[in-house]
Amino acid sequence: MLFKKWLKSECLKKDLFFYSVYSKRHKQYCGIVSYLRITPAHDSIEVGHINYSPILQNTVEGTETMYLMMHNAFENLGNRRYEWKCNNLNKDSKKAAKRLGFKYEGLFR
Repeated sequence: MLFKKWLKSECLKKDLFFYSVYSKRHKQYCGIVSYLRITPAHDSIEVGHINYSPILQNTVEGTETMYLMMHNAFENLGNRRYEWKCNNLNKDSKKAAKRLGFKYEGLFR
């Protein structure tokens, strides 16, 4: 119930666009991802709210999901900047971002 409440509150914001992640191999939905801080004037977009079920974590499908998000952001939406921010204590997220080619640019305070 708490997740459903969170979804309703977040999905209605104007600067968010959510996708559900479907695994053909497992034949089920197994995650959500979103674009946020969509700033066309700066050709910038951020990926966030990345929530993968355990069956999607550390898999080729999870990587492909991020590739498709990046490809769409650059090639179809015309962005020049693609950002990934995470809590500094979230070591798994930081590791995933580095593996996907993101460059560390600093710590927000």
